[in-house]
Amino acid sequence: MTVEEYMERHHVDGKKPVAEVAYDISFWNPEGYFDETEFDFPGTRSFPEFVQELSELFRDFCKENHFPEDTVTDIRCAGELPAETRTVLITDGMTGDWIYLRTNAPKKAMEDWCRSYQEELENGENTFLDSLKAQYQVDVISLSEECEGDVLEFAEEAEETYDLQYYAS
Repeated sequence: MTVEEYMERHHVDGKKPVAEVAYDISFWNPEGYFDETEFDFPGTRSFPEFVQELSELFRDFCKENHFPEDTVTDIRCAGELPAETRTVLITDGMTGDWIYLRTNAPKKAMEDWCRSYQEELENGENTFLDSLKAQYQVDVISLSEECEGDVLEFAEEAEETYDLQYYAS
């Protein structure tokens, strides 16, 4: 069966978008052996767009390798693609403290964390990066209290910058 036929018979949730995943296609090759190939899907697309793109990729793969494209036996999600990381500088304009880190947390998650962390500090609490680390990769590169370097050095290198003073309530 083809990719389209397989997806039509086996995948019922056509409303859910496909985001940042890899998919494996299992098939019979011309020598009669069970074979498999994997395709990555960075970004987000609608399910119909995904099926069309997967079908085109497999069709091209089959043409390139001289395989028939109607021997698909299984299509399954192989897992999430590793999220890209970026450097982030979080400053506190009120105290001069700063954190320089690498993370895959999206901008909204960073902004939510800044708001919640600022509230924690105002309430005398401090879980630091725990809530962010629970959901995302967070690697602290440098902290103001541990480094004699100037924050400006990191400000030039950071891909994003957040100042906690703007998240105070």
